[in-house]
Amino acid sequence: ENLQAHYDEVRDSEVYRPRIEVIEKIRDWYRDRFFIYDSFGGITPENLLETFSYAYMRYGCRVFLIDNLMMLTYGGSSKGDFYRKQGEFVNKVKNFAVKNECHIHLVAHPRKTDGKLTKMDVMGSGDITNLADNVFSVHRLSDGEREKEGCDSFIDIFKNRYSGKQDTSVLLNFDTKSKRFYMPSNMSMLH
Repeated sequence: ENLQAHYDEVRDSEVYRPRIEVIEKIRDWYRDRFFIYDSFGGITPENLLETFSYAYMRYGCRVFLIDNLMMLTYGGSSKGDFYRKQGEFVNKVKNFAVKNECHIHLVAHPRKTDGKLTKMDVMGSGDITNLADNVFSVHRLSDGEREKEGCDSFIDIFKNRYSGKQDTSVLLNFDTKSKRFYMPSNMSMLH
């Protein structure tokens, strides 16, 4: 009920956006709660962690999102040097989160693979998944799979330090109008 349809000439289709009055309410709610940091021309690991420290101390930020790990510039020349520096950065991020009792979401894309992803398919240093407390993958199903499973996507839980639950999937549907995932009412877990 908070969305309004608009015709998008570029896409030649109808798109949905929040109504103007809803946008203002959303902005009022997240003002001084949600900050976006974007540095054109590359972000270094040192610069990003300095920004996290500032946001933590100045604004009390406790939840951070790095989207995505491949956007950082490490300044190495060889592939091995890149992976080493990437691993060092992930370790620093982990230490920052533990020291400051905060949560950091880190988006890391997979390598090109055929079939279902595993945590070994994450592109980059093995330290990404080794040091992480939680490792998840979001997967959209093909048309044939959608009919069979009764949903259109799932989240694979590869690693979960808090509950110990791993190698399980949560079935989801995706609402294209609101751009949100939701659990089908008739099911909860695939495995």
